[in-house]
This record gives sequence, structure tokens and C-alpha cells, in this order.
Amino acid sequence: MYLLIQPYEISHKITIEMHNIDKSSDLREKYGALIPVLTDINDNEICHYFFDKICFERILND
Repeated sequence: MYLLIQPYEISHKITIEMHNIDKSSDLREKYGALIPVLTDINDNEICHYFFDKICFERILND
């Protein structure tokens, strides 16, 4: 998923943070098997398992 999102870092001047869910019991409890998961800055889920380009771009353009 990261490789699909990476071009948006430059084009939309965003920062992407990656977290290892296995190293955080809080994240493991919250997301379980829904990985990879993409959330916004407010920790709202955008998509999981697969990159949802339409949803992601909708959020970027809001």
C-alpha cells in the first residue's frame, strides 16, 4: 500500500507515517487483522487490506 501512496507525498505535500502494529498492543487491539490499514491524521480508517484510491483522493481533496 505504501508504494501506491508514496507519490502523493510530493504532489499533495503530505507526510506518511508507518507504524508496526506488532510492536503496539493498542494498535493490535484496534486493528487486529485489518492490516495494512490506512488512516487519516485523526485516526479515522480510510481503507484496509487494499488501497482505495477513490476514497483516498476524496479525502485529500476535501
